[in-house]
Amino acid sequence: MDRSIPLRVGTLIGLTALCAYSVARVTRPPSVVPAMSRDTVFSAERAMHDVEAIAVRPHAMGMPDHDRVRDYIMSRLVALGLKPQLQTTTAVGTRYQEAGRVQNILAWMPGASPTGFPL
Repeated sequence: MDRSIPLRVGTLIGLTALCAYSVARVTRPPSVVPAMSRDTVFSAERAMHDVEAIAVRPHAMGMPDHDRVRDYIMSRLVALGLKPQLQTTTAVGTRYQEAGRVQNILAWMPGASPTGFPL
């Protein structure tokens, strides 16, 4: 029994150190990617510009700013070289049984393979 106590304490210290290392590694934020980096790499700085433009004022459906945000998103997609389409329809809510005009923005990115199948 005398030998098992140091072994248990050593195991406990080792597991605690391993857990602390794992938590420290997971909670470390990723490195900052500047806004001027390639478009294929996500940049929080670049995305924040869009968030600031969209979140200026509330923009719920039916409000004037809803159209402003829709137009902003459409223009950003065009600037990225895409051809967005606006899908407009009437929807009925399942929770409150109310109908309203809804809009979806659709944009397709071309694939890498001309046949449409994976390379």
